[in-house]
Amino acid sequence: MIQIKNANIEQTFVLKLSGYSTTSTAVPLLLIWVNQLSGQQFAFVVTPDSTNGRYTQLSITPGLGDLKMDEGLYLVNVYDVTANTVFATRLAFVSDTIPFGESTYEAYTTGDITAYDVYIP
Repeated sequence: MIQIKNANIEQTFVLKLSGYSTTSTAVPLLLIWVNQLSGQQFAFVVTPDSTNGRYTQLSITPGLGDLKMDEGLYLVNVYDVTANTVFATRLAFVSDTIPFGESTYEAYTTGDITAYDVYIP
């Protein structure tokens, strides 16, 4: 799932695009964002930042000018601009604030002398 902040700053995310060339970022992509509540559509034509065999990194600026997207869930279709081929369809969440931050982890360092042993009852 894509998660972006609805602000006038560049937002970067990565996607697996089926059938996209893994050697060139020269093919422009058309991203159609459809709000699942209102049906309102937003379109972005982007050139990928980078790509390899596993993912393609894309960047958009969702709050640019009057392009204010409503908060909510969107269905994102990624097309090849020239051949009208669908590379991916993904769910996205757009919000004024990022509600789901990255998890932080703390190492378990107390209470067990043999931390690497596994006990099975």
